[in-house]
Amino acid sequence: MKKLAALLFACALALMPSAASAASAAAQEELMIPSVVITERSRADYNEETWDTYCSFRWAVPSLDPVLAAEYPALQEALLAFTEAEDAEKTSRYEEMCYDSRQSAIEGLPYEAFLESSLSVERMDDQVLCLRQYSSSYTGGAHGYYYCTGHTFDAQTGEKLALTDVIADEQQMRAVLEEELLAAYDPEMFFDLHETLTACPMEDFSWTVGPAGVTFFFNPYEIAAYAAGMQTVTLSFARYPELFTGRVTAASGAFVTCPAEGIPFILDLDGDGAEDNLLIGRGMDENYMFSGYEITMNGQTLKGEYDWFEMMPVLLHTADGKCWLYLDCVSENEYHGISVIGFADGAPYLAGTIPGGFGRGYDEAAEGTRLYVPADPSCLRVDTRINMLGTWQGRRICSVGADGLPVPQKEWYTVTTGMPLKTIASLSAQGVDAESAETTGEAVTVPAGEELRLARTDGETWADLCRPDGSMVRVYVDTSGWPRMINGMDEDSYFEMLPYAG
Repeated sequence: MKKLAALLFACALALMPSAASAASAAAQEELMIPSVVITERSRADYNEETWDTYCSFRWAVPSLDPVLAAEYPALQEALLAFTEAEDAEKTSRYEEMCYDSRQSAIEGLPYEAFLESSLSVERMDDQVLCLRQYSSSYTGGAHGYYYCTGHTFDAQTGEKLALTDVIADEQQMRAVLEEELLAAYDPEMFFDLHETLTACPMEDFSWTVGPAGVTFFFNPYEIAAYAAGMQTVTLSFARYPELFTGRVTAASGAFVTCPAEGIPFILDLDGDGAEDNLLIGRGMDENYMFSGYEITMNGQTLKGEYDWFEMMPVLLHTADGKCWLYLDCVSENEYHGISVIGFADGAPYLAGTIPGGFGRGYDEAAEGTRLYVPADPSCLRVDTRINMLGTWQGRRICSVGADGLPVPQKEWYTVTTGMPLKTIASLSAQGVDAESAETTGEAVTVPAGEELRLARTDGETWADLCRPDGSMVRVYVDTSGWPRMINGMDEDSYFEMLPYAG
């Protein structure tokens, strides 16, 4: 991303707020974070009398944030076309499944159908954007079905790459795949593996391009029985250089990738020049509930306990060649926490944990959630729940520190969500510069009945509030106990309602 610094500077100039309103500041900061944006769509059809579900669909579509879109305009156009086609295909399938489900219900047959399809960033750099798509569905029968595939785009031209753009020797590829599969799995589990691989057209292989090679996914029934699950093989650029055309090579410098849970992943993790094997999994307790993560590197496993039900792994490869695995874990009430895993001497270790998670938002036009997957380890968006004059979502932009933990670029959080706060009594505050966040020394009295918006806070001692005219004031809050105090009085004495969440 050679032009990133220049683009960030240009965006900063173009988006400099005039009145420094909270909304302008938040929008400016959001645009300064190079990210691949994954937006989730959802639709559902219900029995209007019983509220039983006939059919539910959930799928994801990609785009680039404005910084990356400016650097890769052809790629952004390709993603918009991909999104349009994906929306059309999923909508058509949804309507068909809704009809089939309602007919099954009339006939007294099992009728609840679903499809869930997610996208993860396998690789994003100057060469390619590769998205890994995992889908699961049930449309009737003894069991559902699942599959994994990839969508790889040339980052410069936006062209969607075929396997033949990446693989130079098809015959050797099939021979190596057979050899690797037989070495990794029980040979007895396969159908006629040689015949299957030989007969499979190149366009029918499911594959992704990662930082170190091309991963092939063999979905249920393709080379083995459903009960055998999905088989995967990664053909390394370093190990099999003669296989590849050279159009896509190993990633270098700073990059981000999102390894999949339960699928072997290869990369030089500890910087010793040799490729390592990584497997991300989840432990189970005696009740078959998730009990924590299990990170295995070259056969050595790090286990961590965590009260969570969802986990998103993001692997950050910094410019100095170090790798850090960030596990964004979600627990009840949407609490996020990040466990940072480092790698040294061929083994994983826990570098530390922090509250918060990667950036999320809501797309009002699409009525779906957005996930901002970072594209640059030096510019990460970390969202944290803030309890200051209510419960809000705060955002800080961070880089990866020497110890692997995120280092915030500013001491405060930009507040990205929330409703206005209406004063019910006059409030003594200090004037504050909207851009520098330095207090001006001016004493300001905010009258009763004025609506303010929380713009930023350090999360512990002060909060900056945006007034209707665009100016800002700072109040100091004693958070050492409950109730919270402002100017020696209960904070509820100053505001109509402070929306704290449990």
